[in-house]
Parts: sequence; C-alpha cells; structure tokens
Amino acid sequence: MAIHALMLRDKPRCAAYAAALRGADLEGKAVLDVGAGTGLLSVLAAKAGARAVYAIEASGLAAAIQAAADANGVGDRVHVLHCRAEDAELPERVEVIVSEWMGFHLYHESMLDSVLAARDRWLAEGGLMLPSRVRVMAAPVCADAIIEERLAPFADCEGVDLSCFIGPAAQQLLEANPQVAVLDGAALLAQPRCLDEAELHTLPVAQAGRVAAEAVFVATKEAVCHGYAVWFECDFLKAAPPAGGDGNEFGTAEADEVVVTMLSTGPEAEPTHWKQTVVLLPEQLGASPGARLDCAFRLSPDPRMPRNCVLQ
Repeated sequence: MAIHALMLRDKPRCAAYAAALRGADLEGKAVLDVGAGTGLLSVLAAKAGARAVYAIEASGLAAAIQAAADANGVGDRVHVLHCRAEDAELPERVEVIVSEWMGFHLYHESMLDSVLAARDRWLAEGGLMLPSRVRVMAAPVCADAIIEERLAPFADCEGVDLSCFIGPAAQQLLEANPQVAVLDGAALLAQPRCLDEAELHTLPVAQAGRVAAEAVFVATKEAVCHGYAVWFECDFLKAAPPAGGDGNEFGTAEADEVVVTMLSTGPEAEPTHWKQTVVLLPEQLGASPGARLDCAFRLSPDPRMPRNCVLQ
C-alpha cells in the first residue's frame, strides 16, 4: 500500500485527474479505468456523472474498490473487474478511458501498452483518452544539490574525516545512472526541449515507450553542467480531438481543442512523486551563456523487462 499512499499524497497528480474528470462532460457516459488501484479515479468519474464506470485492477486491491465506491455513494455505478486489462470483457464500448499509467520519465515501469490495448478494444469512435497527449521533456542541469546530498555524509562524521570515500561514492553515483531526484527551476541551464509528443488517441501500441531524439540546447547561464534531466507533461482534453482528413490523424483542429488541465513533472512545477530523472555525465561540462549543450536521447523498452524503459 505504500506506493498508493505516495500517489494519494501527490497533490498535483490527484488535482489534475480530478479537474480532468470534472471537465470532461461525463454525464450519462460509460468510463473505463485501466489499473484502478485504490479506485480513486473510478469514484471521481462516477461523481462527475458517469452512468457506468468499469474499474479494471489485476491486484488484490480489486476487492476493496467496490467498498470505496459504496462508501462514496456511487457503488451502483462502479463495476470492478479483477483481471488484467488484456483479459477484460466489458458489456459495452466506453466513451472515455482514464488511466494513471505513467512512470519515471514517462515510460519507465509504465503500463501504457495495456492502456492502448484496452483503447483498441473498448473505446468507442470519437471517445476520449485521459490523459490525451503526453510529452517527454529534457534540459541540461547543474546537479550540485543532488551530488552534495549523496556525497556530503562522507566529508565528516562526528569529527572523523571520511573524505577518502568521496571518490568511490562519486563513482558509484555514476554507475547508478540515472538518478531520480527533485530539482528546482534554478538547476536548469537552458530552455527545456520536447523530445517526443504522443497523441494517445492514435499512438500505435508498437511505438509506445520508444523515443529517439536529438535536442539543441543553448545555455542561459554560467554554471557546471553535470548532466540532463528528463521529465514529462500530460494534457487532459475536454473532448477527443477531431480526426484528420485521412481519418488516421487527430489534433488537426487545435484551435478548437479545450485543454482542461496540464500536469507537469518538471523542475519548475510543484514536485510530484515522479520527480525528475537525471542522467549524470562521466565528466562535467562548463556552461556559459550562448554555449551549445546539445544531446541525443534514446528511450526504449528493456528487453529483459518490457515494462521498464532504458534511458540513454
């Protein structure tokens, strides 16, 4: 339950989903919650007017979701399916699919493939995905705060000089790349860049979790560049974007889109339990205003554990 308590304490996360469900015009609609966990999103969807919410949860938490729905007065509209998303059988197609599937740097330990499989089977034509669009963001950073936090204990302890351990500790820090930590906006050395944007109404399952991008960064300050931070953003739309002329592309009428809310896990936003993923460089770089700090990024599923994502 510890991970669920952590997520429930994450105010930006919970507030974004609550706002998205309230703003999605769910009155009289059927909703599918993939990976329902504690049932929070299922209950919020029912409270927002959904006539039926199908809550899929593969873990033992499934038994408690119905109790949570009953306790909140929506037990007659929340229907729990104790199974994997791939094995679920629904009595109807749904107008909305909601899921909190994101992991570190968006795709690590995520269950996006299960969400997209559910979309392809159960989302009605013109149905809405929540979140609707996601972006992987990155920027070069000065990671003094992280390094100091990890190495400071070896400088001195009860008057004993342990600085001889700083070198091995620093090497271990590099070998443990990447690091998951909270940075603040002051750590950014350049304007963040979008490495990848995915439209979840149309993203093919085969492309989920795969990003290859080169980004141009121009330093805005003088500092030491220790590496690059990666994080993500999610847009929650009020309604699905219209299909394009060929019927395969969404988002061609962006002027008509209504973004109910946006969740950011970046250094300049309120901290979330996702924090940021920081890839430390083997050698520090000097940065000065106008200097280029370009970098190539690759994210791909780990062949040994497909739900994990390798960041390079």
